[in-house]
Amino acid sequence: MSGTGDDLITEDMADLLAGTGLAYVASVNPDGTPNLSPKSSVRAWDGESLIFANVASPRTIRNIALNPAVEVNVFDPARRRGFRFRGTADLVHDDELVSFVSAELGPEYPIDGVVRITVDSAVPVWSPVYSSDDLDGESVASGG
Repeated sequence: MSGTGDDLITEDMADLLAGTGLAYVASVNPDGTPNLSPKSSVRAWDGESLIFANVASPRTIRNIALNPAVEVNVFDPARRRGFRFRGTADLVHDDELVSFVSAELGPEYPIDGVVRITVDSAVPVWSPVYSSDDLDGESVASGG
């Protein structure tokens, strides 16, 4: 990842994307409802954009063509922290991007282009640790 000191996507964010192995991409269905799709190839491309491989993603690709607004969430449950990225997406057929994600995924995945997301905002998300004496594990699990 390259960029300037003013990048939205930090090295910490890029490392978490590369290290967790799974991110979730939310797009908007034609009827306005959300579509959430797990993606194992989301990576920081530079300080302003994310990419992921189009590997059997027909609904996500259709949605992006109709409405490019997306949100990407990545979370490390062991560290109880992650990031939320919002932006606009487009499907590109760029040899450099395809080569990059192909090297990440391996040759067994048929890649039909790469989705590039221009990030407008990138913010941390975290999950609190429940430590109140009033809550036990069972209460927390049940919404207690």
